[in-house]
Amino acid sequence: MTAPAARTATISMWPADVWRWVPGGDWTVELSGTAQALRVADSQYVLTSGARSRAGIMREPHDNDFANVRMSINGRLGDAQFISATSWTTHEVDSRLDATASSALFGLAGPALFRDKRKYRLFNQEFRLSGDDGRWHWMTGLSLLQSPSALNARLQSSDAPDMLIGTLDQEAREWALFGDIGYDLGPRWTLETGARLFATMIRDEKVSLDDPRQLKSTRRGISPSASLVFKPSPRQYYYVRFASAFRPRGLSPFAPVPQAQYASDELNALELGGRWHRADRRLEGQAVLYTSKWTDIQSDYLLPNGLVATRNSGKGQIYGISLSGKWAFAPDWQLASSAEWQHAQLEKPIGDTAAIQDRQLPVVPGYKASVTLSRHFPLGPWQAETAAHLMLMGPTHLSLDPAIDRRVGPYEGLDLSLSARRGQWRINLSVQNLFDSRADSFAYGNPFSFAATSQHVSLRPRAIGIGLGWNFAADRD
Repeated sequence: MTAPAARTATISMWPADVWRWVPGGDWTVELSGTAQALRVADSQYVLTSGARSRAGIMREPHDNDFANVRMSINGRLGDAQFISATSWTTHEVDSRLDATASSALFGLAGPALFRDKRKYRLFNQEFRLSGDDGRWHWMTGLSLLQSPSALNARLQSSDAPDMLIGTLDQEAREWALFGDIGYDLGPRWTLETGARLFATMIRDEKVSLDDPRQLKSTRRGISPSASLVFKPSPRQYYYVRFASAFRPRGLSPFAPVPQAQYASDELNALELGGRWHRADRRLEGQAVLYTSKWTDIQSDYLLPNGLVATRNSGKGQIYGISLSGKWAFAPDWQLASSAEWQHAQLEKPIGDTAAIQDRQLPVVPGYKASVTLSRHFPLGPWQAETAAHLMLMGPTHLSLDPAIDRRVGPYEGLDLSLSARRGQWRINLSVQNLFDSRADSFAYGNPFSFAATSQHVSLRPRAIGIGLGWNFAADRD
């Protein structure tokens, strides 16, 4: 049996400003949305590095449906600018995995298929008021977030009824009041400070093979931020900024009873950066130095029966530098590049995580870089752009779980593209992975057989794509 390339159907509707209403004055109402339906015939991992097919494993199809609708209202209320942003998102995922390797651990014999169905809903409403009065600048707002989600996991076998592995019914609600205020210390300096007051309510109801549990919790707190901005000229901008954030706690659907509950994790970040450009915009650059402290890191780990659970793994320290720039070295030609190096380490592990040898945070490469060469030119009545994109990704590893941690080596890739636009029509031609590299980009595919096999996810084989698009919005050329 082979692992075929994904069959994908994607639908995009309502580009960003397809429907706009101007009721009068300075007021505007905009409605936009996106929908996507993804059908994948089989999972993409193989059992030998560089291979393009595998044998002896059941097909593992995957469905992923996504829809989002957004509405914004903008206008003036006295001397203040008012913004209302409303968003509704629905996301459904249906995954199937060959669980034959773990059949005996669930009391079954013969082939078994694990089916994991998840439904996510997200409603977000935000109101903002902003204004300025000479040297003072301010913004205040109120937000409401409501996010119910559900999980249903079953094991299917030809010689036994479906076995319920676990369910999770979760709902998160959050109210937040936030604001920023800035003061111009002089013609070049601006001091800004802000805070976000929040109240988060979490409700989890979990049922698994031997562990029905409930969790209800409310967390109230404040996330502060502050920045100092220096603008020596209209072409230069430098800043230092501090900010903090947190991710709510919850129940791990498949974890053993003592480990089913995990705590919220928090992130405190400090950035020092700047950007500048020449007056003619032919040369511009940006640099950022950053450091972060991450406490009670939430991470996944593998149970002996192949199920994946979540736990807190410890404290982490991250620091690094990011550089980017653009150079228009000739008419219609542009060279863009970026590079990043970072140290992201687990400093104080908790529990079994202490046994891990490589404490670099997983799936975070130590370095990465890219270079893009592009040219704009007329092609008859069309406006065309061609580009070559070279990417380099550094090595990393898979997990903070010592039992499943595996290395992922560095890799690089080259993509080419040609696009042409005329009015509302757009034509795209692309070639991905031009040299057909088979480098590993990931070291994981199926948790039920992971411990007994070597698993690899190679870069997508060389692919040629042709696209035809039409913008529903009125032509603005």
